[in-house]
Amino acid sequence: MKKIFGMIIAVVMILMTCCTACFADEVPQPDGGKKFESKWAFVGGTADIYYELEGYKVLVQVYDEEQMKGTNWEYSCYYDEASDSLQSFSSLKTSFTRDPETLEEKFGDPEYEGIDEAENVTVFSLKDSGRILTWTDGHNPDTSEIEFNKVGTFQGMWRNDEEDVWVKMTWNGKDHDSFCYDVLLHRGGDEKTYTEFQMKGIYNRETEKLECKGNATVWTENTPGSYDPVADDNEYEAVFSRGENGKLLYEAANGIELEYDFLDATDTNG
Repeated sequence: MKKIFGMIIAVVMILMTCCTACFADEVPQPDGGKKFESKWAFVGGTADIYYELEGYKVLVQVYDEEQMKGTNWEYSCYYDEASDSLQSFSSLKTSFTRDPETLEEKFGDPEYEGIDEAENVTVFSLKDSGRILTWTDGHNPDTSEIEFNKVGTFQGMWRNDEEDVWVKMTWNGKDHDSFCYDVLLHRGGDEKTYTEFQMKGIYNRETEKLECKGNATVWTENTPGSYDPVADDNEYEAVFSRGENGKLLYEAANGIELEYDFLDATDTNG
């Protein structure tokens, strides 16, 4: 009986998915689910949550740096208003190994894949005023829930064409003490010089901003196409946040403020 009920739930969710895709303009993203959209992390693992027309995608990766192996989970979820949680209607779990020299990933056969029956529904919920994401794996009910810290949505390449400035933000999952981003800020000077700022960005969960500190290198052209670096040992600070329009907002310590447009995602491994 439980299997029949699970199959009915799965069919209903598939029909809801199809209807959402067909009538996207009439069925907007539920307001209650928006707070889940972010990158989340714990020591050795990350979760990325984003919304598509057919619902929420949750990508979880747990990785063992020493063993060079890990596991990926991919969930298709819907927002359940009654429980204020994301609940899965399909799941995919695969394990992989990573070549220590090329870092190429080799995936094994899926451990499970397909529609989740009622007893296998995975649940994601929030606590601590939305700063902590909890993961309760429906396929491993004996496993205690795992908690992720919110680390924001900064991953990617961003650019401001008017000022000839771009910034690359890469999640650094290896720096477990601070869960930081590696930030490379490029500022054009003139045709002969440009400056690059190498920073570490720490996500402030209270302000939801990325607070960055680091040093700079000034590159000067000596021959066409060839540049010499000169290190600048001064410490620089910058603060980044996300605007309601989806753009990246930059606030420098000297009062400079810029908006960046998203270009593309960068490698999320680590």
